[in-house]
Amino acid sequence: MLLALLVAGRRDGAAWRRQFSATIPAMALTLASGWGLAFAELGPPRDWSWTVDAMQSLGIVMAVLTLVLRFGLLPLHDESMAKNDAEVLATGIGRINRLIAANLLLAFIILVIAVTGQ
Repeated sequence: MLLALLVAGRRDGAAWRRQFSATIPAMALTLASGWGLAFAELGPPRDWSWTVDAMQSLGIVMAVLTLVLRFGLLPLHDESMAKNDAEVLATGIGRINRLIAANLLLAFIILVIAVTGQ
């Protein structure tokens, strides 16, 4: 979903809001299923390897970035659209794209940890 936002380029605030509103429940489900799998397979957190801790920590950072995007940057984007302020709008879109790219990078790091940590 995040890659689609970067590839699609500039979109209106409503489309971004819908996308991130759908991403938030998926993010919560992903974190919960990761914790459930870790508890079921490995037992309590004291028995988890560093790879599980790292993946969970990076997943939480991704969740925080997604919440910042949805509830922090998107309202600012909508406000600058309403004011027709092109400079602020361009800056906001750049920030949104950087946070999406950071989230994608974190997802890639999680995949590398999952594959190499076996």
